[in-house]
Amino acid sequence: SISFNSVISSCAIAGKAEEAESWLRRMMEAWLVPDRTSYNAVIHSWSERGNMSNAAKWLLAMSRSMIAPDTVSFTSVISSCAKTSDWREAFCWLGHMRSANHSPDLISHNAILNACAKASNL
Repeated sequence: SISFNSVISSCAIAGKAEEAESWLRRMMEAWLVPDRTSYNAVIHSWSERGNMSNAAKWLLAMSRSMIAPDTVSFTSVISSCAKTSDWREAFCWLGHMRSANHSPDLISHNAILNACAKASNL
């Protein structure tokens, strides 16, 4: 599992979201159980590309796998909304974060402000 996480994280850092996702799928196919680190790397990777739907898809897959998303997971999705100036969706995910009993941190708040600023809603 550690080796897979290293590869997944390396792909994510390199901006290769498709490859990070592919390695996560390979991990599952090998009957290894992904952990929060595995999922967060893929979520963050898609977020960096501004692909909210794929970031959200993996956050939901994480939840369905009985791994609770954390503040990092939700903030990554919120950041992807900011990249596309979708402030409404960013606030929606902030609500999901709070519903899951996670408190937004400074990075979460900055992502929300960024979404509003890009949409000229400040």
